[in-house]
Amino acid sequence: MTINGCPHDRTQGDNYGQTCVDCGQVLGGYGFWGEGRKTCLHRFVSSHDPKYVECLYCQKTIDADKLD
Repeated sequence: MTINGCPHDRTQGDNYGQTCVDCGQVLGGYGFWGEGRKTCLHRFVSSHDPKYVECLYCQKTIDADKLD
């Protein structure tokens, strides 16, 4: 994934989110250590119920059908 010319080859993440080490772009959640964004950039994954997906960072749950 390349945004603003940076390929984001080096990232740092935790339970708050993920950030590119080189350019500082928040790539998921709220950014590494929760710094960088006040709202979550969701990264949805399968949940225990296949009908739903859940955000890795804020635990928001939505219908899997709404994820495109």
